[in-house]
Amino acid sequence: RGYTKSKFITNSFKIIIWFETMIILKKSINHGLYMNTIINFIFIFLLVMKIASALSIENPIAQPPLSGEMKKFQLAKNKTSIIEFSWVDSSENQIKLSDFRGKVVLLNLWASWCAPCIRELPSLDRLAKDLDPKQFAIIVLSVDRGKNSIKKADFILNKKLALKNLKFYKDPKKLVGKLLGIRALPTTFLFDAAGRSIGKIEAAVEWDEKDPTKFIKFFRATPNFIDKLPER
Repeated sequence: RGYTKSKFITNSFKIIIWFETMIILKKSINHGLYMNTIINFIFIFLLVMKIASALSIENPIAQPPLSGEMKKFQLAKNKTSIIEFSWVDSSENQIKLSDFRGKVVLLNLWASWCAPCIRELPSLDRLAKDLDPKQFAIIVLSVDRGKNSIKKADFILNKKLALKNLKFYKDPKKLVGKLLGIRALPTTFLFDAAGRSIGKIEAAVEWDEKDPTKFIKFFRATPNFIDKLPER
């Protein structure tokens, strides 16, 4: 991993040139041509450094595929710390983000009064069905407040839309929304397997289409993406 084509070419050139250097050195010594030996050695050394400089390309941070609707995704620009927060399920059991450690987590915040939120829920359900649950977690979190609003949100998810792959979670005090600083709904956050924020998108998305799916899978295939970003 991380052994690029350019590095292979560079190392191959180094081996060949150093081999030729040893042959010239041996011949020069055998003929007593010490000055020529030194000159040849310096020349070849400088040639090696020049080739290495030209061919050795610094391996850049692999960038996620920001195409289609994912162009709106706001990627983290700096290395983030591990985030921890919690919410509750329909039985009032506390669920923590760390419960999903080891998985790439997509956290979607929505509300029953938000039409774009409701329209994107079926695509999130299809995405949850298509992704390996051992590697990914798709969480939809209602920020509805008040008993009636929460019941309505539960009804929409489980009855009206009859979604099969998503559980109903709620955050009636909007603690998660406040912590993450949401400004609009729907807002979807992405966290890596260590629980660090990758970024967010403040828009409704058809999540089961090619571009979003490829985007999410990138962070499973590149778990060290955040590690390569600069410190805050």
